[in-house]
Amino acid sequence: MLIALTGLNPHTGVTTTAVALANAWPGTKPAVVVEADPAGGRLARLADADPHRGLASLAAATTQSPGDSPVSTQLWEHVQTLGSGVPFLAAPPSADAMAATLTAPVSMPAAAVPRLADLVVIADCGLADPASPATPIAAGADVLIVVVRGDLADPVRAGRRVREVTAGCRRCAVLLVGSDRTGEFAEPLGVPVLGRLPLDRLGAEALLTGARYSRRGRNGLAAAARVVAAALHTQLTPAHSNPLLGRQPSPWPRLPGRWRHGLGVCIRADSPRVYRARQPVPDRIPGQDAAPAVSPVDDLGLEVTETGQPPTETVPVARDATPVATTANESAPGGPTLAVEVFGPLRVCWHRDDGVVDITTHLQPRSRELLALLTLHPEGISREALIADLWGERCPRRPVNALNTAISRLTASIRDATDGTVPRILAGDHIRYQLDHTIIATDYQQFARAVRQRRHAGNGTERGEACRHIIDTSCRGILAADLTADWVAPIRESARRDTITAVGALAATVVEQDPRRALDLLETALDHDPLNELLWRDILRLHARLGEHTAIERTLGLLAHKLSKIGEEPTAETRDLAERLQKQARH
Repeated sequence: MLIALTGLNPHTGVTTTAVALANAWPGTKPAVVVEADPAGGRLARLADADPHRGLASLAAATTQSPGDSPVSTQLWEHVQTLGSGVPFLAAPPSADAMAATLTAPVSMPAAAVPRLADLVVIADCGLADPASPATPIAAGADVLIVVVRGDLADPVRAGRRVREVTAGCRRCAVLLVGSDRTGEFAEPLGVPVLGRLPLDRLGAEALLTGARYSRRGRNGLAAAARVVAAALHTQLTPAHSNPLLGRQPSPWPRLPGRWRHGLGVCIRADSPRVYRARQPVPDRIPGQDAAPAVSPVDDLGLEVTETGQPPTETVPVARDATPVATTANESAPGGPTLAVEVFGPLRVCWHRDDGVVDITTHLQPRSRELLALLTLHPEGISREALIADLWGERCPRRPVNALNTAISRLTASIRDATDGTVPRILAGDHIRYQLDHTIIATDYQQFARAVRQRRHAGNGTERGEACRHIIDTSCRGILAADLTADWVAPIRESARRDTITAVGALAATVVEQDPRRALDLLETALDHDPLNELLWRDILRLHARLGEHTAIERTLGLLAHKLSKIGEEPTAETRDLAERLQKQARH
């Protein structure tokens, strides 16, 4: 079985997704990750392994002596393992060597074909490109999975690209990376989504390097990958070969140190919906040309702003470089008594007649998490979802009693800290748990209101005003920065994406008249997404536009330093852009 993965943008997470699926693959057939990215491999570097022992050595061995030994024996001689135990075929690190490996003819005896059917090959094909040497692998796969990261692509354009990339494939599926609980990205995408994986850097590091998962609870990335892998296994495995109907011994050797958990998945009501892998369908917009695989971008035109239609009118923007936050603490007289801020570390303030008092330190860690969870669900949350988020797999024996105790402790702590001024915090809803917004004002509620206003704005002026509110509200920092629970990751990712979208829209309106203001906006966005290369490339362009050519090299070096912390480096596109901008300055 061959499963091919490809991505629409750099740093989409194709390699991590391939490893996660191989780690989670159910059944008796072993799953092997094959690095088929024309840009070169990186798993060998992460595993401190030999990059030339893998695809290159296997191709050389089968070409030189195709009949000396069975292909199964030859294959496992070239397989190495990651720290997490996932087997992989490494790829040469350079693009030239990788291109030679992918285009080299390989001889394979006919007797080897049945043995290969007992193996699950998950091929990382890198970026989707019709001219890629990995295109034949994707076209011949049993299923091609297009990995789409919502914060790096416009959904409508991404949908067209997906239909273009999957036009000649047997089966295709879309795997969405990041949060999309509201369906804001999946609906305009226009193609069914097989499943979703969270943006969990610690979880990815644990899968890629074998490092211990340092967060409390389970690895959210691995858990989500098990759901997707189980769905793929069910759809791609014929009924007569289903391992549940009768297990046969695998002809492939079991690698030392490789072990699996038994598959047991509990899907809550808000879990991702899993669609079937489907046959590719033509673009549903007749008469409209599909977007090209790689859109040329002018060296001085911003990329991060090209995520939608340009504004129909110029939006007046204040010239202050530093956004001034309109926080929940700025309550009008006679307004809510408490203010809760969840952008940055959690902060709870009590509005008294003689001033504002910070009472955050009066709350215990569990009470702080419960208050943040209620704050991040301004429309309310069910009892079952509250219990699942707070305790996960470590659910207490009497979860309802435990939840009531936690709420009582939170209420008592706030009542004592406010000298009895705030005797309750919840609205009188017996079905959903919701903060009483007549008593408690939150910055997240203001943020969510501004996001809705941006989405439904009738003109450029309204849209610009909403974008400014989004940026000002989120300027304190990353959402729930002091929380590491699994439940906060998708909400945090959604808020980050909304902030980046607002920054891009606002920067597009001022880049021609005030490039310095646009640069300040993009640098503000880096606080929320420090590894987004689209932002970094736009910052390079603005430095060039402002004549700050010496800042280009320093900016590129800072990006390289940040990416090196996760084992990455700037893409060739980013380096080429910096080089072109510096050459233009010298001329």
